[in-house]
Amino acid sequence: MTQRVAALENQVQSLTGQVEQDGYRLRQIEDGFSAYKRATDARLKALEDGGAQIGASGAPVIAPVDLGETSTRPTRPATRPPAEETPAAKPTGTRAQQVAAIQKPNSGDPAEDGYTYGYRLWQAKLYPEARRELEAVATKYPEHRRASFSQNLLGRAYLDAGAPSLAAVAFYENYKKNPNGERAPDSLYYLAQALTKLKKPASEVCKVYTELDQLYGARLSAEMKNGIAEGRVAQKCK
Repeated sequence: MTQRVAALENQVQSLTGQVEQDGYRLRQIEDGFSAYKRATDARLKALEDGGAQIGASGAPVIAPVDLGETSTRPTRPATRPPAEETPAAKPTGTRAQQVAAIQKPNSGDPAEDGYTYGYRLWQAKLYPEARRELEAVATKYPEHRRASFSQNLLGRAYLDAGAPSLAAVAFYENYKKNPNGERAPDSLYYLAQALTKLKKPASEVCKVYTELDQLYGARLSAEMKNGIAEGRVAQKCK
């Protein structure tokens, strides 16, 4: 009996430590979103007071969320290849066999190869392995074109695995750190979806859609525009 009680006490202590760690992570995520909300509220208020600037194309030019870092207006078109829409069917076999079945590319460009391999893992629904590869590319090669792709797909890998909080952080980081990246618009789009899954207030989700439309609207694909329109209707955005 004494041994059983001691074992139970050890389990309780272990669970308590895990809960505290999870609480700390959640507080970090909430702090990040609070900073995002304050910065976005301030920017939107400035727009309401002074009006949006008009670019050469006639579309509003809105600066990205300012957290004390210098940002520039995006210049690249926002396109999304159909191949990145839906993961492929998961392979069969043990976990090790599933991972071993995914071919590693070897083009001589480690960033390109890392992204491609991470993408293939994501397609196979091997999300933890995909996240490891994608995060490595975004961290090691921040100036590479595939950094934006990798950080965005990292968020999608979290979202597909049922972790919208971590997905939202990954999406926001991609947009904040690399607003000119080719997948920055996608990250804002999926950020809105992650916030929806987190049951955040509709006002916060609508602000993300507004940011996306005002900043990248002229260069969004028809499919993404339709997605934004549907999202705004679902959230009853004004």
